[in-house]
Amino acid sequence: MAAGPAPTGNLPKIIAIDDDPIFLGVLSEVLHSAGFDVTPFEDGEEALFFASSLAPSLITLDIEMPRLNGFDVLRYLKEGSRTQSIPVMMLTVRKDPESVQRALRSGAADYFTKPFDRDKLIARVNKVLAGPHQRVKSTITKFEWR
Repeated sequence: MAAGPAPTGNLPKIIAIDDDPIFLGVLSEVLHSAGFDVTPFEDGEEALFFASSLAPSLITLDIEMPRLNGFDVLRYLKEGSRTQSIPVMMLTVRKDPESVQRALRSGAADYFTKPFDRDKLIARVNKVLAGPHQRVKSTITKFEWR
């Protein structure tokens, strides 16, 4: 179920998908405070259902989730005619090279690990939004919360 506010004005829209409600709340607040209209989802299936009608500028997506994992959600997004052009930033605890490569090969625009540094996350979100929506080369680094 969507837990976020209704879209407002001309703020860039971001769908945030993560099964951890506490992390999702922190992420939503960080993005909102940076000037984004955030609609959070704790479930990948529900986010898929609403993705085309919400027409977000970006989707942040966790990998490890019940029911549909992030790789499956990413695949469905990239197969959908109305969602394939939406850039997706993977935002996950997984740091292994295989996960990074799989996500980027599957169409993710970027791959960012948590915990994250607020300023670095916002910079990467802005970089993806400024696209052309080509993949951003990612380096796996541990980031700390501020």
